[in-house]
Amino acid sequence: MQIRLGLPSKGRIARTIETNLKTNNINIIFSNSRCYLGTLSGSSYLEIRLMSAKNIASELASGKLDFGLTGLDLILENKCKHIKLLKKFEQSKAKITILTPLSWTKSINNPFLLRLCMTPILSSKYIQISNCYLNNKNLKQLHLTKSKSTTEINPYINNSNLIIDIISSGLTATNNMLNTIAIISTTTLCMFYNQTSRISYKTLNLINLLCSSLT
Repeated sequence: MQIRLGLPSKGRIARTIETNLKTNNINIIFSNSRCYLGTLSGSSYLEIRLMSAKNIASELASGKLDFGLTGLDLILENKCKHIKLLKKFEQSKAKITILTPLSWTKSINNPFLLRLCMTPILSSKYIQISNCYLNNKNLKQLHLTKSKSTTEINPYINNSNLIIDIISSGLTATNNMLNTIAIISTTTLCMFYNQTSRISYKTLNLINLLCSSLT
């Protein structure tokens, strides 16, 4: 039975995975340099699929992948009830934060000034995560909209007063004069598996070996 594993196709995470695997004498075999489907050396039944981290999360949710290496935030956003965490890694740690322009910070921290402002609009690409936070905090005065462009620019083109986004180094926020007013949660790179898949102990041991090579 073919087991399907989704790995990031490009970027820093993909390069780190490739380097770590080679260091541990594990290689992904492709038919050519442009191919996105491959197998793990010595394990022809394990199919490797290279795709974006976002697609890995959605393919896990739909059952088209058995295992996937992607961000915790993307799994939370997809509300994957049957997806379980196998291992967390130290790579790609980041914070899910609420940000606002520096000029708005005083209003956000002052309830009286906040009431004088127009209805605060919050925009984000992470609608499920944002809704969960707003409901838990009972922030009914915030109106949530889906970010359709680069999230950091929304406060400056009158699309929103606040944003929820992922912060790693914080440099992008600083360069766009955005200030963090709350940290919702944290995210990191993780290996997940779909509980509806029929997975043998042999396969699980192989995936655990793969995870060990990435730490």
